Amino acid sequence: MIETLLSNINIFLVAFLSGLATILIAISLQYLIGSIYSQKEAQILFQETLNSTRYLASSSMGAGSTVLALMLTLLSMGNRLDKDFEKNSTKKLN
Repeated sequence: MIETLLSNINIFLVAFLSGLATILIAISLQYLIGSIYSQKEAQILFQETLNSTRYLASSSMGAGSTVLALMLTLLSMGNRLDKDFEKNSTKKLN
């Protein structure tokens, strides 16, 4: 019970730190772009990247949903195989 709780805390800590790192990277990039380009050049840069960002986001969502569907398929197959096989039949395979 305690090991499971500690494992969950570690997972949440990693997720929190990853989110924090992402926010820091985003803020630093915003500062760098603002310091390198002028305000008008930065606006033009962001407007030009909007079209490609839509395609990147949609392809990322498609890839993520495909991976999720495959994971759910594997989980359901594994659950079904556990119910169908008897213990004696798996001992024969070993």
